[in-house]
Amino acid sequence: MKDSSKKDLKKTKRRAPIMSEILDMSPDIFGRLPQIEMTGNREITVEGHHGVVEYENSVIKLSCGKMLMVIFGENLVIKNFNDEYLTASGFITRIEFLD
Repeated sequence: MKDSSKKDLKKTKRRAPIMSEILDMSPDIFGRLPQIEMTGNREITVEGHHGVVEYENSVIKLSCGKMLMVIFGENLVIKNFNDEYLTASGFITRIEFLD
């Protein structure tokens, strides 16, 4: 993992108490939910996942605690993957969250 990505993750963890106060929400909710960043419909980065459940070129299912995140698309490829984040690219058509 790049040093800049580690620094960004640390910043996010430090900001959770501040954001929870501003939004009047429990601070631990920010630590349990995945952080998602997309570049158009061509790339997605998910921080805070709990592992890959299914991986095909048309679907990627990620465990995100009590829910599954399902990324649908065409020619999906996992570019980077570790215990903190996953980056996938391809033509992303939709994203679903399942309880």
